[in-house]
Amino acid sequence: MEDEHICIDDIVDHLRADADLQAPGSFYGVLDGHGGTDAAASACKNLLKFLTEDQYLPTSVEKAMRSAFFMADHVFVDSRYLDCSFGTTILAALIFGRFVRLSMPIANNNLL
Repeated sequence: MEDEHICIDDIVDHLRADADLQAPGSFYGVLDGHGGTDAAASACKNLLKFLTEDQYLPTSVEKAMRSAFFMADHVFVDSRYLDCSFGTTILAALIFGRFVRLSMPIANNNLL
């Protein structure tokens, strides 16, 4: 069973801001930690923030998602958890209008 999940049907409403995003926009994710739930919780907390603040969004969703995953990884690695046995697998979907971008970074012992 997953450790965390993200279910945001309306990104702009969720952020309560006039974000420069195409409407409607949604973001969903399932996060399954290994070595504990800490990496999944950290990614769940930070992923949408990094995604919506990325310079590539909304023009290059692929680059924005890649960048957000790397940023979430750096936050976790720079936190108090330096044990390489922690990590998480994430399946995420970012939807803008009629376009869907799925991402599933897979790696051993890291967020990415």
